[in-house]
Amino acid sequence: MENAQTNMLRHYGFAPAFAELSAKEMSTTEAGIRQAIDAHRYLGAHEVMLGCWSDDIGQIDRLEDLAD
Repeated sequence: MENAQTNMLRHYGFAPAFAELSAKEMSTTEAGIRQAIDAHRYLGAHEVMLGCWSDDIGQIDRLEDLAD
C-alpha cells in the first residue's frame, strides 16, 4: 500500500493537492476494491478500469480475482 501511494504521489507531483487527495482516497484493501467495483456496477457500468500503482506484477492477478 505504501509503495502504491508513493508511486501515485510521484506520478502526479505536478499537481500536489490532487496527488495527495488521490493517494488518500486510494482503495488499498480487498473490501475497498470490491466496494468500488460494486458501486460502479450498481451505476450500470459494464467495465471498470483499475490501476495498479504497485511494482508487484502479481497485483494484476489479484485485481482480476476481485473483479469476477
